[in-house]
Amino acid sequence: MQKAVFSQSSAFALILGAFPRTHLRGIELGVNIASPANPKLNNPLEGTWIAPAQTRVNGREQQIFYFKTTCYVNGMKTTDQTADDFTSYCDEELESSYDCLDRIVLNAYYIMGQSAAGFRTWWRQMYGSDEALDRAHITRMAGDFARRLKGAAKKNGIPVVYVPMGERKDEIWKKHLPQSPDFKGVFLILIGRAPAPVWEVTRRKGKIVNIFRKKKWPYVNHFYIHLKDPDWGHMVIRMCSYPPFGAQIILNGHEWVASQASRQGVPIHKTDNCFVEGSEYQALGRIAKALRNPSAIGQLFRACDRWVYSSALCFGLSLADQERTNFRYRYSFFQLEYSRNLLFKRGRRLDEIFQKVIERTRGKMDVKRLKTIFGFKHRPCRITKRGEKAVRLEMTIERLAYNLTVFKLRWDNLVLKMYDKSGRVLRCEAVAHNVKNLKCGTGAGKWSILLERMQQMLVEFMNTLQAVNLAFLDDGALEEMAQPSRRGNRRLAGLDMNKARIRQVANALLALSSRPGGFTAEHLVEQMQTRQNNRSAYGRRQVVYDLAKFTAKGLVSHTPRSRCYQIRPNSIRALAAYLVIREQVLKPILAGVGCKHQGRPLKNIDPLDQHYLNLRSELLETLETLGIAA
Repeated sequence: MQKAVFSQSSAFALILGAFPRTHLRGIELGVNIASPANPKLNNPLEGTWIAPAQTRVNGREQQIFYFKTTCYVNGMKTTDQTADDFTSYCDEELESSYDCLDRIVLNAYYIMGQSAAGFRTWWRQMYGSDEALDRAHITRMAGDFARRLKGAAKKNGIPVVYVPMGERKDEIWKKHLPQSPDFKGVFLILIGRAPAPVWEVTRRKGKIVNIFRKKKWPYVNHFYIHLKDPDWGHMVIRMCSYPPFGAQIILNGHEWVASQASRQGVPIHKTDNCFVEGSEYQALGRIAKALRNPSAIGQLFRACDRWVYSSALCFGLSLADQERTNFRYRYSFFQLEYSRNLLFKRGRRLDEIFQKVIERTRGKMDVKRLKTIFGFKHRPCRITKRGEKAVRLEMTIERLAYNLTVFKLRWDNLVLKMYDKSGRVLRCEAVAHNVKNLKCGTGAGKWSILLERMQQMLVEFMNTLQAVNLAFLDDGALEEMAQPSRRGNRRLAGLDMNKARIRQVANALLALSSRPGGFTAEHLVEQMQTRQNNRSAYGRRQVVYDLAKFTAKGLVSHTPRSRCYQIRPNSIRALAAYLVIREQVLKPILAGVGCKHQGRPLKNIDPLDQHYLNLRSELLETLETLGIAA
């Protein structure tokens, strides 16, 4: 298969038989693409044919086949990012955007050491017999690992720092990070205590009767080996000193993209873990797409193998022992972070849009955590010109350059966040603290599926956020909700939004709308019980009846072959609009009409309160004209 030669992937349409050649962003491509209508043509491009559509061209009907293409970066093909409603809404205010993987955490484990029989077999291969297999000898191996590692660090001048429990390690390694771009190897070792599964051995009369792990893992020393890789930049190997030497390898996708961009001469300006204004976002987006391809998994595992044996495991097992016992790590994914970064043209517009989103959605989506760290600067209004040197923002804990607001939703081990980075970048992020919660596997072969789930989770979150942010209620929707409905052969009552219980269910559905993968009836029961004083008043019977009524109205849909329900963006807009009209329009205005004495006017009044006062005065005059006593 021949690779595409153009610089950026795109989706384009070919009208078969209408044009002999086509152009894509100034680059001429031959129309030699095999299609469902003409499969005999050559196929120099790789991609996916999408369902055809009928259109009229030059007075006659033509059939258009949409072909989603891919391009290649360093031998790895790239794909287009999935659009979302929030990005489309902000499109006129954006200069550019890109998707990128952030934190990647892999578990490195020796398969024989995961079971008691396998660990005993490995011990026999290592020492010839299991006569010395006890806790004392296992602890002695951990001590030898620590002593050899400290000795090698002292010999090579690598600092070793002990970190107390609860202290953050970020500020420590940043102080020791080498500034030279040509540095390669280990530059820091941190030691901290953390729980780990340690094998316990029980003997009776000199014979082994049980090999087990305690349910409550003991706290033992872990060694955090910080190093710089030529491809992946800063990496961390977190290794337990007790056999079978389980490890975690921590990488960052932004580091890989920055390394590849430097090699290709792409201009970048990086602050902390984000590409800021002055960077070539389109080129960075093409490079970042390559990391999300299945072919990238080979580069990822090669980087892990390059360091985990020679810089960590060698202090517990010599290279000869590794070969003799066939000690080889297997990798599985543990944590993933996927982000969408939006570069605004003006920082003040970013602030306005983001703050409005927070004000409109926080109460409806039940955001329990909203953190703002105040800074001392105004966001830049001027757009940095291409080629102009960008100002580096020094971010500290005590005093930030700009106000940093974190909008965060957590569902078990899955986290959805939106926060601002630097002056003009807004980041939307999906975090899987344990990828098992994605329910699609953790092995190396699940790389593409995991990333698809992460991207889908992020897009659904941004669609839900935009639906709550800009709610809309169709004409006649309230009357339609109150009408009886039918689900199968069952006749159901309508949704009387004047009843408190139905309104509480609507609020609970909005709070659950951002849950990845949908929600179950048990989740709705928990939400309702937290909103009511009497927890026993709402149970399984009530939630089944309410879900049936909302489903019959098309506001909630049931996921086939599962117990999960989902609420679509159109339904979110309708429910959010009704609740806003009732709670934030009708109730305040009617309450103000009933209160004839306003008191002294405020010196500083919010624009929304000013609108309420204007509506109150107009409504009073309207009621007086109609002859209605307020």
